[in-house]
Amino acid sequence: MKNRYIYIRSTRQQVPVSEQEFQDYYRDINAYRRRMQEHKCCNCPPRCWLTCDMDCLTCPFHCGNEFLSLDAITNPGSDSDPITLGDTISDDTPSIEEIVADKQLLDALFAELNELDPDMRQIVELTLDGKSEREIATITGAPTQSTVNYRKKKAFQALQERMKKHL
Repeated sequence: MKNRYIYIRSTRQQVPVSEQEFQDYYRDINAYRRRMQEHKCCNCPPRCWLTCDMDCLTCPFHCGNEFLSLDAITNPGSDSDPITLGDTISDDTPSIEEIVADKQLLDALFAELNELDPDMRQIVELTLDGKSEREIATITGAPTQSTVNYRKKKAFQALQERMKKHL
C-alpha cells in the first residue's frame, strides 16, 4: 500500500492519510486547479500539484489578473476625481417612491377588479391565470369561445376605463 500525504501549505507539514481521504481531499482541488490553468491563471508545474490548496492569491504560481476589485480605479492618471469600477455599475434597484407608487397602483387595480361584475371578474382572473378561451368557456359555462372573447374584451375595456383615473 502506497503512503499518502496531504500537504498543508500554511504549516508546511505533510499529514499522513488513507487513500480514500487523499482522493476526497484532492478531488475538488484538482478540478479547481485545472479550471484555473484553463483560464491561464495558474502556472503550477505537475511536481507541485500536491501543494495546491486553492488559495491562488498567495500561490507563487499564480499568474493571472482575473480578480478585479470594485475599488479598482478605471481612469488612472486623469486630472479628474478617480472613478472606480464600482462607480460604473448601474443600480437597477427601484427607488422607494417607485415601489410605493407601484403598490398604490396595484391596490387600485385590485379595488377596481373587485368592483367589476362577478362574471367579468372571473373572466379577467382566468385570463390572467393563463387559461385559454376554450377553458374559460368550460369553467364559466359560456356557450361558445366567441362569447368568452366578447366578454373578455368588455371586461378589460371596463377595467381600463376605471383605471384611467389612477394613472
